[in-house]
Amino acid sequence: MLSAILLSATVLAVSIIDPARATPISTSTNQTLAWTNCTSVPDGPYPQHFRCAKLEVPLYYENPASDKIKLTLVKIPATNTAKRIGTWIFQEGGPGTSTAHDLPSIDGTEGFRELQTYFDVLAVDPRGVGVNFPVCFSPELLTSGARGKFRNYPKTEGEWKATLEYWGEVGEDCLNRTGPIFHTLSSATAARDLESARVALGEGGINYYGLSWGIQRGQMYAQYYPKNIRTMVLDGVVDHSIQMADFSAAQQIGHGFSAANFFNWASTNSSSALYGQDAAKIMDDLVAKADQTPIPVPNVNTTTTFPNVTGEDIRQAFLDGFWHEYNWPAVATWIAESAQGNVTGFAMPVFTETSLNSPAIACSDWLTNETYAQFPDRERMAASFSSGNFEGGTGMRAWATYCSKWPIPVVNPPARSEIANTSAPILLVNALWDPATPYDFAVNIQRQIPGSVLLTRKGNGHGSLFPWGGEAGDAMSQYFVSGKPPPAGTVVYS
Repeated sequence: MLSAILLSATVLAVSIIDPARATPISTSTNQTLAWTNCTSVPDGPYPQHFRCAKLEVPLYYENPASDKIKLTLVKIPATNTAKRIGTWIFQEGGPGTSTAHDLPSIDGTEGFRELQTYFDVLAVDPRGVGVNFPVCFSPELLTSGARGKFRNYPKTEGEWKATLEYWGEVGEDCLNRTGPIFHTLSSATAARDLESARVALGEGGINYYGLSWGIQRGQMYAQYYPKNIRTMVLDGVVDHSIQMADFSAAQQIGHGFSAANFFNWASTNSSSALYGQDAAKIMDDLVAKADQTPIPVPNVNTTTTFPNVTGEDIRQAFLDGFWHEYNWPAVATWIAESAQGNVTGFAMPVFTETSLNSPAIACSDWLTNETYAQFPDRERMAASFSSGNFEGGTGMRAWATYCSKWPIPVVNPPARSEIANTSAPILLVNALWDPATPYDFAVNIQRQIPGSVLLTRKGNGHGSLFPWGGEAGDAMSQYFVSGKPPPAGTVVYS
């Protein structure tokens, strides 16, 4: 298995794009953040001890005299003011996950408890997400697509072309609904917003934790502002130096390894609802059945949930569920119950105007000109490396169709990292069997960032801090507090 992972790294190495350095833009500000309760924040309600503030930034950093917008910042104050070091900025991925929305659920949990002793925990949702101008889509248009107008996994050239045209239509509609901020959703702009927040906080170097797509914002920040870092962890490493097609192929390979690990666990672990059965075959049969005829959801509330489940619904829900090992028992139960006719575990919520934002962000950072002829070639290549026999959905696999006819040009195209001479060593963290960001991504990025350290967690799942704690979480917490990363080559098992 390791040899296959290393081989995929070799395959991808030939596709690295020539660098194109972007110019850092001054974000100097004389603002003083006015922290108040969060009762007026529309994404609430937030707990009473949470605090919110508004940060004024230019709509376009390239033109500081342009219109100004106000970003909402949400924080949890440190629990021990005597030990407080400063502010710790937490950014999740997606792209499109609202960290501000998730803060109440992680407040005081194992992976964050020690950090909250020393730091205010701050969410700076990127533009287009959560509390900061969420992008808008037509629910009717999204529903018409999800229920017949397109396929994330097109099987014919006709389906491929129809899917590309559909996402072009979706993008145009979203641009018209969202307005000028639609042009400012790249990770490059998000990095400049982070610097504006750091300057307004007035506490010195940034303490930054980026998970998954949050890593792209962290990498852009380190490239623009290498001397403004106190500590930085990039966990579940996204490799923005390769083309989307290569990213997608590698992600499918990693997905296959992780799915094989899940199905092995599900068949052999006595806590699994599929114990003693061929879990992979049950899943394959379930997907094939739903592909042929959507399966009705029992006792469904159609105002909140689609009335039936398709094969693509199952692929997507499986992907979202099994990414985190703590959720494996629940996913096994979904499969077991679905095999008996109750597909509630795989039921998908209906679309709202702001329930889908990932394409708008992803297509600002990546562009694909892949043809249909290249698409099945990549599919076959990925399948030949993967030990999993389940046709799984991956984010980048779908984005290969999202971005081809997107209405605006890519703003922050893939390029080799130009991070150098940072004021503190950057800590990279990756699980060996990560289904979303394969381990070779972390190896590749570590080679591109001088002085960085790679911490390896020998385990499954996407991300290593939340909500597990464990050895990886302890190592990250110690680094944030002391500023000293673990020794190079450190491997942990939890």
